[in-house]
Amino acid sequence: MAKAYSEDLWKKVISSITSGDRKREAAKVFNVGETTIYRWICLHKQGDIKPKNALLITPAIKQET
Repeated sequence: MAKAYSEDLWKKVISSITSGDRKREAAKVFNVGETTIYRWICLHKQGDIKPKNALLITPAIKQET
């Protein structure tokens, strides 16, 4: 399962875009998908720029009894 991106990375990418870098260039520099960057920009415009908690998306672990 893929790990969630860190909040620090989100901030760096958004900062790069808002300072004038192209989205495609930022995707290559930060090694993230262009689609991810577009999603982050939409979330940023909505004021929600925090990554999802990875614990919420992991499958439940069955406990042995």
